[in-house]
Parts: sequence; C-alpha cells; structure tokens
Amino acid sequence: MRKISFSIFVFFSIILFCSLGTWQIYRLQWKLDLINEINKGINSEPVFYSNNKVINYQKVKFDGIFDFEKQIYLYSLDSKGAPGYDIITPIKTKSNEILLVNRGWIKKDLKGKKDINEIKSKSFEGIIKKITKPNPF
Repeated sequence: MRKISFSIFVFFSIILFCSLGTWQIYRLQWKLDLINEINKGINSEPVFYSNNKVINYQKVKFDGIFDFEKQIYLYSLDSKGAPGYDIITPIKTKSNEILLVNRGWIKKDLKGKKDINEIKSKSFEGIIKKITKPNPF
C-alpha cells in the first residue's frame, strides 16, 4: 500500500512540475512580447492622438486643456524611497475627449501648491496606455 501511495505521489508531482515548467515557458514568451511592444512604441515617432486607432505604448501628440479641479494625487515613493505623489490630471482634448495624464512625481510637501499647475502650453506629447481588464488573480 505504501509503495502505491508513493508512486501516485511521484506521478502527480511529475505532472505538476511539468505543467509549471510549461506555464513558465508561455509566461516568458508573453513577457518578451510585452517588452518588444513597449520598446517599439517608445522608439516610434509620435502621431496625433485618435480614439479610433489606439495602439498600446504608442507615442502620441495632442492638444488640450487640463482640469486642475479634478486632479488627484496618488501616494507613491520615488526611486530612492522618498514619499511623494504621482499627479493624475484629466485633460480635455479638442475633440472633447477626456484623457487622464500622469504628470509625474512630486515631493510630499508640494501637494496642493499652485506652482505645480502653471502650464502655459496647450500641446502635449505622451505615451498611451490602453485600459485593460484586471486579472482575476
């Protein structure tokens, strides 16, 4: 009886580890494709933004006006671990679309100061990130 239980345990362990190894190979390919997609988008020439043709990680140009009243601050740390905020500001484009723009990181003590919202330009350039469905895991 012990030999049979051990054989079943070994059989299922081999199946499990082979399945995990196969999953890792698929995941590696997915990551390589994602890295390639990001590099292709970042190294491309910027195109004018169009809602009809959204390519993930594509450089885009657009004109618009920021809505600082609806600006939000997301708490985060910089690369050295200092606390601060990412500024997310909605912008209304010429075609009346609302885009969320991550304007970057600021120190914690700059939150709410008017200096950070002094933007004279109405033309902007950025990288588009499509909204994706959250993974259930």
